[in-house]
Amino acid sequence: MKYGYVDEDEDDIPSLSGLLLEDRAFTPIKAPTNRKPTRRDLFQAQKAAKENERVIRESAAINRSYRKRAAFEAKMVLSPVELQKAWEDHAERMRAFEKTSTSTPLTEVQSKVEWIQSAFGPCLTEADAIDEERRTDLKASGERITNAHLQSITSAIQQIEEKERKEKEAAEAKRKQEEQRLLAAQKAKEEAEQRAKQSEEAAKKQQAADEKALADKAKEAEAQITQARQEAVKASQEAESQKQRDAAAVASANEPSKFIPSKTLEDFNTRVAKIEMIKSKLKPLCAANPAFSQMVFTAKMTFTRKMGQVMNSEKKIIEIARELNQTLKGAQAQGPECYALCMDSLAKKIVKQAESEVAVKMDAAFPIATLCIILYNAHEEFLDILLGRLAKRCPYIITTSFQKRAGEQDTAFRARLGYRKIDDAWESAIQYGERMAGILTVYAAITQTTSIPHKHGVDQAWLWLTRTLNVKPRRIVSLLVLRFIEVAGHELLKAFPKQMEKLLVLLREVFIPMIPPEAVASTTRLQLFLDDVFKTGKIPAPDGKILQP
Repeated sequence: MKYGYVDEDEDDIPSLSGLLLEDRAFTPIKAPTNRKPTRRDLFQAQKAAKENERVIRESAAINRSYRKRAAFEAKMVLSPVELQKAWEDHAERMRAFEKTSTSTPLTEVQSKVEWIQSAFGPCLTEADAIDEERRTDLKASGERITNAHLQSITSAIQQIEEKERKEKEAAEAKRKQEEQRLLAAQKAKEEAEQRAKQSEEAAKKQQAADEKALADKAKEAEAQITQARQEAVKASQEAESQKQRDAAAVASANEPSKFIPSKTLEDFNTRVAKIEMIKSKLKPLCAANPAFSQMVFTAKMTFTRKMGQVMNSEKKIIEIARELNQTLKGAQAQGPECYALCMDSLAKKIVKQAESEVAVKMDAAFPIATLCIILYNAHEEFLDILLGRLAKRCPYIITTSFQKRAGEQDTAFRARLGYRKIDDAWESAIQYGERMAGILTVYAAITQTTSIPHKHGVDQAWLWLTRTLNVKPRRIVSLLVLRFIEVAGHELLKAFPKQMEKLLVLLREVFIPMIPPEAVASTTRLQLFLDDVFKTGKIPAPDGKILQP
């Protein structure tokens, strides 16, 4: 730069605009993307727009000011430093002049003033012009920025209003669609209620028809039951009249029947007649009544399951007896016919278990006997059915002497003795004897039980033994007598000590020699048992007699 002149390029003048703009940051205007804009969002947008407007306005003004001033200084004859130095030189000369001269001519003063005005006047005028231009530019820039922001805000508001309008239209369409859906649902509900009402009316009509049909069936079943009862009474009367004929037939066929009390034969005939009536009259009636059939079938399943659980345990026997008692009570509530059928089914299950299990394991008879006593103490009619089933399957419970009747075939005679066919052939004598002994063992176990009071006790055991010893023995009798004394002899000796001693002497001295020689094995076991009894003076209690807790 030459003294008094500025020759640098305008671009060499340092500018603070970049520095000022770098230190300032625009406030971003954020628009919501996943929701509807709110008034708060609009306010934030307006606030950010104003702040950005202020930053732009100030930055532009500062840039323009510095550029104007730099341009002005470049046009000046003297730089500010040179001007300042010139002013100081002038002031120094003025002070020196004042010291050397007391007065200054007016012309000289005026020339100095003019010189000062010529030196500083253009600068002041130019500065005022620059300031005015700066204000004008700031105002115009502010108006442009304000208008731009107003346009952006107006556009944003229009977009928001457009979005709200579309949302309202969508909501209105959705509302109309929901109304249509509700109307359709209401219509469907009314139609469903109408159909349900029609179905209910149809069901009521069907129920009324079913009830009427059931009532008719019940009346028919009641008539059948009444007829069956009448037939049962008639059969009972016929059985009563038949008893004497049966007794006479037995007396003619069995020579020693005079030793069988008439009461025993009468009871036996009554029980057999009752069993035959159940078989011939009640079973067909049950088959014709579905309710009875279902009840009897369920009871049979219960009897089979519970009889398979019998063991030498007092607690278990009481539990089984309780369940069987409930089953019989349920059958009793259905009517006497169903009750009798269920008792007959239970008696057959007991006899079947005596034939299979007790025949090979004598001590299994005692829990069965206890169960039978508990049941016929609760159901008195069960005793007659049980004894009838035992005697029908094992006739030796009544008498041990049988003879063929006049003209009786061998097949009929064997059937009367209780023989069973296996594969179209009669069972062997050993199989037959074991089966009869199993049934008789259960009967003996019932009669010898004294732990529970009952009406078929040890006196009935005494009657059976005396009847048997008064009849000429058959081959099977030695096995039956041995099994009976093993089971009931202990209680018989306690109840009838003197009579039992005499009976045992009669058995050893008189009865055993009369047994056929074919029964040598069982006769030998009976003889050895009696030898031990006479040697010890007592009959031992059988194993399993006392149930475990």
